[in-house]
Amino acid sequence: MNWGQFLRREWGAATFVVTVVAGLVAVPIALVVGGNGPSAPVNVPVASSPRTASPPSTATPAQTVSPSPSKSP
Repeated sequence: MNWGQFLRREWGAATFVVTVVAGLVAVPIALVVGGNGPSAPVNVPVASSPRTASPPSTATPAQTVSPSPSKSP
């Protein structure tokens, strides 16, 4: 199988590999040029909303069933 025949049959896989390799090169370059290198701290504002405490639920005590007196014959 020659190179041209391989590219005709597997052009999708070859394109995927080329795209991944290009991304492995382009992303680090873009991070360094943009000044957001891997060691740069990220300042993300965190908006926190106050949480209100819900009142504790009051459980009613379980009622106990007392056996009814049975009459003996």
